Amino acid sequence: MENNKISSLNSSGHGEAGTEAGALAPGEPGPANTSATIGAADSLGIYIGNNYAAEPLRQQRFSRMKQSSKWLIADALRKERLEAEQSGGDVPDWVKPIRVAKCHWRATSAIVDVYLKKTEYGNFAFYRNIETCRSIWACCYCSSRIRNQRAKELQVAFKNIIEDKSLSIGIFATFTVKHQISTPLSLSLQTLQAAYSYMRSTRAWRRLMDRIGYIGIIRATEVTYGSNGFNPHFHCWIILDRRLSSATIEAVEAEMSEMWIAAVKKKSTNKSLVPSKKRGVDLRRVTTQGFTLYISKGQQDIGKGHKRNLAVELTRFDLKQGRLATSITPFEMLDRNDMAPQWCEYVDATKGKRASAWSRGLKQRLGLTAGANETDSSNGNPIFQLSIPFRDFAKMTAPELNDLLSDVEQLTA
Repeated sequence: MENNKISSLNSSGHGEAGTEAGALAPGEPGPANTSATIGAADSLGIYIGNNYAAEPLRQQRFSRMKQSSKWLIADALRKERLEAEQSGGDVPDWVKPIRVAKCHWRATSAIVDVYLKKTEYGNFAFYRNIETCRSIWACCYCSSRIRNQRAKELQVAFKNIIEDKSLSIGIFATFTVKHQISTPLSLSLQTLQAAYSYMRSTRAWRRLMDRIGYIGIIRATEVTYGSNGFNPHFHCWIILDRRLSSATIEAVEAEMSEMWIAAVKKKSTNKSLVPSKKRGVDLRRVTTQGFTLYISKGQQDIGKGHKRNLAVELTRFDLKQGRLATSITPFEMLDRNDMAPQWCEYVDATKGKRASAWSRGLKQRLGLTAGANETDSSNGNPIFQLSIPFRDFAKMTAPELNDLLSDVEQLTA
């Protein structure tokens, strides 16, 4: 990413609406800016990454993980020293890092294993016996593994909806609040959640959902950053029992906008967060062809109106890129050298927050079993195994960690 990527952002003030690691999870797409890395799409429209895609994305994750640890440890030390100075205590020269900063730091045994698994998408190598943080927000590795499984869960849900003639795949809504460079992300997230919960509890919302044949809703939280600061927003897949006409969708969007503005006004402690009618809500149709969305406000570097995959849109926040020259995703902050404060704020604000949520009973209605999204595709017996002492593993640089996995994949191809 170019260092001046967000230097020319617009100023509208509104947003658009485990124990193993190292592998690109089978079924993940490669970097969006590398056209040669995109494999064939499966029957549900999920783009499959091949080994050419895995290597640059995996190396990027190693580098980002080390940058994140560096910034988070420095921030924790700064806070400890400031507190010591204010209280008159001893100024520390060391601080215990938070969990996400220590991902991959420790092994569960004296030996680290390199496993290779053969899948229908190619061979994938990864490290085992390494402690991981399981942060879906702030860890490049843990996020990719968790989100990949949740995307697969949505694929199953979509397939079951198509087979159930009593259901429609529905509509896709985005809710956001107005934001400024001075608006704390924690405040925006709190307002977003409070307004959303309040809106869905109102009689007006329930009447609207009854009119359009509401079955259930899947919500995902996403955060981007631009010249007007952090832009948190909710993506919501609203599943219905009927297909809505374009005129009906337009009318529903207008009605939702009124509800959303009223909810933000009701729940916000800062009235500057209240969005306009034009920007607060965006409503689109979900199409059956390839399980895609035609979204002109895409976050990857694809053109206006290009097909977007709904499973990726709702779950694979870790794979997204900011819109060119307008915004960046939090993980893209780690590619720069001047965004440590913003990254640390993001990590603090998202800690403990839910990245996605299903309405009560929806998983059962769509034939999904509890815990299916946590099944790790790397489980099972490897076709190749290499063991190295943890003391040697701990000395490896980010490029060396990536090169070892790449060499294993190439030698066994």
